[in-house]
Amino acid sequence: MKTLCKTTFMIFASLLWAFITQAQQNMIYGYQGDDEAYFNSLPQMVLTPQSAATALPSEVDNSQQIFFPHENNSTQNLKLYDQTGTGSCIYVSTVYYAYAYEYNRLKGLAGNTPQTRFAPNSLYNYINGGDPAAASDFNVAHPLMQEYGVMSEADWGNLETLDYLRWQSGYDLYHRRHIHRISGAEHIAIGTNPVKIEEMKHYLNDHNEGGISIGGVLNKPGQFRIRLGFVPLPEWFESNICDT
Repeated sequence: MKTLCKTTFMIFASLLWAFITQAQQNMIYGYQGDDEAYFNSLPQMVLTPQSAATALPSEVDNSQQIFFPHENNSTQNLKLYDQTGTGSCIYVSTVYYAYAYEYNRLKGLAGNTPQTRFAPNSLYNYINGGDPAAASDFNVAHPLMQEYGVMSEADWGNLETLDYLRWQSGYDLYHRRHIHRISGAEHIAIGTNPVKIEEMKHYLNDHNEGGISIGGVLNKPGQFRIRLGFVPLPEWFESNICDT
């Protein structure tokens, strides 16, 4: 049976905030907020014994990893996304930053090509109704990422923020985006709970795997992460996807 490399997300209260965009700080309507019922419906991450036994360093800077979006052929210059006042903040943080990092981490790829960067508007355009100020939230973004997946920059065609009206055409492109689906979301209910804060630190340090594993990333403003694993594909899906 064919398998699909899938990813699961975790959102945390302030981690990717610095990466989301400078425009986000001026937004008053981009993130409309997720209801507490959605957060409570998500499974919570369970700290593994291997990760719990791993000593934490004084600090972790995963922006130094090669997996985040970088300029073409560079492993030094991050490629930041300017959302230019649109309401796409959740899709920028989950698709452009967190998904790219976790997918590239799993595959051992640098995020410095159009094939290893991912277009937020490939999903934001599903929900904005042609309005660039349309709000976004995690409880809509996650199911879309599970059902439809996201498109690489190469398949979407650009990373233009104001390309918020278009839907991509082409069977092969939609066929290929099934590679990039998530299997769900997990939640770390951090708040001011010191135990949960320690769990967050372990995920950032070693991806909840322990040892010398490279850490993961988290999204704001809840506590969600992405996992990549192998799941069955439908029989009609004719593609050697895990070689992508």
